[in-house]
Amino acid sequence: MPVDPQLEAFCAFFNKLDKNCTNKLYEFYTPGVVFQDPMHRIEGAEALERYFATLYSNVTKCRFDFHERQRSGQEAFAAWTLHLAHPRLAGGREYAVEGCSRLTFAASGIGRALTERLLARGERVALSSPASAWRPGDGDHAADAPGVHSPSTDSRLGGEQYSTLGMTQ
Repeated sequence: MPVDPQLEAFCAFFNKLDKNCTNKLYEFYTPGVVFQDPMHRIEGAEALERYFATLYSNVTKCRFDFHERQRSGQEAFAAWTLHLAHPRLAGGREYAVEGCSRLTFAASGIGRALTERLLARGERVALSSPASAWRPGDGDHAADAPGVHSPSTDSRLGGEQYSTLGMTQ
């Protein structure tokens, strides 16, 4: 299957993403992005940047292994395994979460994702999941970022077996 440069760039970005380069999210997401997981709903590119900066602030290791990627027109998906280490999760040991991202690329704007829907096993997908020890006010908790809504106050968010994150313009 031919390699798609937009999809490959999107996947490569996530292996470079850390607390020092979250501003590069603007290269891959539309300004009106809505990013949703079982714990939060993030509205707008600026709020998404703050969310990722907070999320990655104490991550000691983060790597995605992309197993399969396919694209048809503006629709694409990538199956992956996230390898993550954080001092407050799993005793600081690296652990893995498998998932899949479904993308819709914007018709205008080279390489920018108009929508994304991510499905992954629910155990500790978000660094601030109930399985972690993080709570609002902990300082490095992503839910403290402006533009982030908690499911306890936002009935639009659910807590299904699989985590669902979506981005739309």
